[in-house]
Amino acid sequence: MGWRFFQHRKNRAKPWIMWLSILISSLLFGVAHLGANTVLAPLTWFIFFRMMLLNGIAGIVFGWLFWKRSLEAAMMAHATVHIVITMMVWLKAMV
Repeated sequence: MGWRFFQHRKNRAKPWIMWLSILISSLLFGVAHLGANTVLAPLTWFIFFRMMLLNGIAGIVFGWLFWKRSLEAAMMAHATVHIVITMMVWLKAMV
């Protein structure tokens, strides 16, 4: 949206617009995971900060993949993270 709003006549967005968009969407990505986190643990400031930090970092990586590769690459990376985390939880439960 930043590209369309600020540079609607250009073929490509400037990097600062893409990075700003990635940072904003990463914050929204973190907040979107609030419901799932409150199901797993009571919400404290530490849990909230950890959730925002970890999901924010992941959101930046996924946003960069979307920008440089494709939506599909970002979606596959997101799904892969969920698969790996699920496997780690299963393995921990078995031990």
